Amino acid sequence: MKQKPDGKNGVLTTEYRNGSFFRGIVIEPVSGTSEPRYANGRLMFDVAIAPGKHGTLVSTLQP
Repeated sequence: MKQKPDGKNGVLTTEYRNGSFFRGIVIEPVSGTSEPRYANGRLMFDVAIAPGKHGTLVSTLQP
């Protein structure tokens, strides 16, 4: 498995290859109330939500 984080815009590409078999996914945060960051093979988001408020995160997943 190979992961390619793009720290500039928070896109994480994960690929798996075994012989001729290949599978991958691209995760791209589109909008949200916090900035994405890459750590330990994951996209992470710091969340601070005031009482009575809500947060949002919109992402696209591309196979």
